[in-house]
Amino acid sequence: MKTYRLTVFFIFCLMISLSSQLLIAQNNIFSDDILITPSVLKKVYNDDQVIALESRLIEVRDSNEKVEILIELGDIYCNRVNYQKAYTTYWSALALLDQNDNEILRASVYNGMGILYSLYNRNQQALKYYKKSLSINRRLDDTLAQGRLRANYFTIAVHYRYEENLTRAKIYLDSCVHIQKRQNYDGFYAEAEAAYHLMLEHQLDKAYKKFMVLHKELDKGINEPYKVVFYSLYGELFYKLKEYDLAISMYHKSIKYAFETKSHINFVPDTYRSLSDVYLTIGEHKKAYIHLDAASRLEEYLYSSKSLTNQFLLEINDTYKKREQEQQHVIALQEIQRIKQDKQILCLYISLLILFTLFIIVIIASRIKSLKKNHKLERVAMHERQELEKEQQNKILTIRNQELTQSTLQSIAKDEVLASVKEKLKVLQKQHNSKELKSVINTIKVNQDMSWLDFEHRFTNANKEFFENLKTKFPQLSNYDLKVCALVKLNFSAKEMAKLLGISPESATTSRYRLRKKLGIQKGIDLTNFINSI
Repeated sequence: MKTYRLTVFFIFCLMISLSSQLLIAQNNIFSDDILITPSVLKKVYNDDQVIALESRLIEVRDSNEKVEILIELGDIYCNRVNYQKAYTTYWSALALLDQNDNEILRASVYNGMGILYSLYNRNQQALKYYKKSLSINRRLDDTLAQGRLRANYFTIAVHYRYEENLTRAKIYLDSCVHIQKRQNYDGFYAEAEAAYHLMLEHQLDKAYKKFMVLHKELDKGINEPYKVVFYSLYGELFYKLKEYDLAISMYHKSIKYAFETKSHINFVPDTYRSLSDVYLTIGEHKKAYIHLDAASRLEEYLYSSKSLTNQFLLEINDTYKKREQEQQHVIALQEIQRIKQDKQILCLYISLLILFTLFIIVIIASRIKSLKKNHKLERVAMHERQELEKEQQNKILTIRNQELTQSTLQSIAKDEVLASVKEKLKVLQKQHNSKELKSVINTIKVNQDMSWLDFEHRFTNANKEFFENLKTKFPQLSNYDLKVCALVKLNFSAKEMAKLLGISPESATTSRYRLRKKLGIQKGIDLTNFINSI
């Protein structure tokens, strides 16, 4: 019995000792293990910077300047986990932008709203606002657009990384890096994110080398608040490498910078949980419990629906916040009355629109019918004109070919007479041996080649496309065959062809026969009709 009482007393003393140590640890924010508690957070809500901005907001009259201050305040509230004020501030900025639209500022507000929604794991809503901001910055064409696009790509890459969608995260991160290289921006943040990606892909050696290089650059003007993020990521790498002391050191640095810069405090609960995991791994269960408890308390304060600070955020909607809560009932009644009036006006507009549409349809249908009729008449008239023109051209061509045939035959007859006269003179000259007759004979020249050239020239002028069509359809035809085709087209007999070509009638007949074979004309088909159809 005595042993049992001693055991109970020992356990009681141990519990008191442990509780005292937890209480001391939670209130000792300047020790090696900084514990940021809800009471500590309340002290960073309204410092001199916030008070100065809030005072300036009251004095400023320019709407764009007001929006810029609201965006700056929203970002500060968000970093300092005063989400209620951040939400109110962003919606106030959007309300002002509805009166004086500024797309650059609107994109900034949308980005801030996306971050706020992501903190409450409303990922779809967050992504919607991120992409709204991205869409605006893509449309804008100014000197700073590339910098804003880079920030958009980086934010969305981090968003997808939190969703464990590394494929899409890498796409946006690559876009961010591409802009940095093209515009010569500082690439520290993207490089740190890329190093973390390597760690998630289990390429620990590459990730370690990259983080080592970046760690050396931390003191070269890197934004102090970002150190909260960097050391948290770096600590996770050391945890994966089982370098537990270094992991603990990095996590403590992250918490230290979060407290000092009053920024990225939303990282602290996760960092506490990571520290708890490390301590649990190395067997320091007391420290593991302390940090796990600190993480739970902070998360309860920051995100729980039971927290007084978050009751306002339970009804987040994508509509602008009403300026005065007491006017909501009046506004609702006015809205109902307006809706009724709008419905009546809408019905009237719809009726007028239907009548107007029917009237337009009737006019258009009548017009189309008239146009079709006119078009049909025009087509008929055009066809008739074309037929008439074709008929006239055929008549002209026939007349020209007839004239050509007649003149050619006359030329042939003339050549025959001259040839006959020349032969008779030659006989007389032989009988009388007269020099005068010999001189006369020499002046008489019968040149069949010149007669053919003249004929070909005149035939080609009258039938410009005839030889071209023949050569295209029957490339195997020789120049002699083309001559025969031209004479056949003009209905020359074999005898007339022989006189013009300077050959015998039998040769002319043979030429016609060979031409039929080359043209592939079957028996029963008239050669003249076939050639005239070309």
